[in-house]
Amino acid sequence: MPDLVRYRCPSCGYSLNVEYTASGEGVEAKETASRQIIEMEKGLYGQEERDFFDRHPDGAISNEMALYQCQECGALSNRPKLNLYVLKKDMKPIKGRCFTNCTLATGFDLMRSYPHTCQVCGGDVMMVADYRNYHRSMVMCPEGDDLLTILEE
Repeated sequence: MPDLVRYRCPSCGYSLNVEYTASGEGVEAKETASRQIIEMEKGLYGQEERDFFDRHPDGAISNEMALYQCQECGALSNRPKLNLYVLKKDMKPIKGRCFTNCTLATGFDLMRSYPHTCQVCGGDVMMVADYRNYHRSMVMCPEGDDLLTILEE
């Protein structure tokens, strides 16, 4: 089940709703991962990602939703991690390509973290929060110099 978190800047009032999910949790996550894999195979995420599943047919994708912030313009974006995983050498093939974080951690090795870029300016982005750490993350307001606070439900 996704966690919907509302952030707000105490100085300027900027607000943002962010959905955090664990990878592979629920039917919707598996359908989204299937769509993302098809998009990768078509080359929509770059050449290396396009070739990944040809080279690693037992590979997996993490579609865990996270919050990213541009290191240049400060823009925030909520998007899937899209990290690529290869099956551990001592593991038997596991059916499917989208797995829970637990399965990814025990059955796969991280091969590549997807290099996200800013949708506003094209700059480099950094993951600032995911479902494991959003309650203790420090997210800067993209419109000011203050930290965003989490609004309680």
